[in-house]
Amino acid sequence: AIGKSLTERGVSNDVIEPKKVTSIDGYDALVLGSGVCAGHWLSTATDFVKRFHTEFPGRLVWLFSSGPAWRTTEARRRTRH
Repeated sequence: AIGKSLTERGVSNDVIEPKKVTSIDGYDALVLGSGVCAGHWLSTATDFVKRFHTEFPGRLVWLFSSGPAWRTTEARRRTRH
């Protein structure tokens, strides 16, 4: 959805699964997101960050997460019943 929205606005982009990225050379900006499981990013996203974080300076980097939005343990418990 993000790649499509960027294309519709005239922004050139590539949508690539994090585990398939071998280099970020030639990219001025990165958008990286992950689902959240048990409060943590999925390993494919964290592995990407571990591999390329030293190359982030000088680039625009946007990170986002998608997952449960419970504010408290009590709210989480109530959704289960």
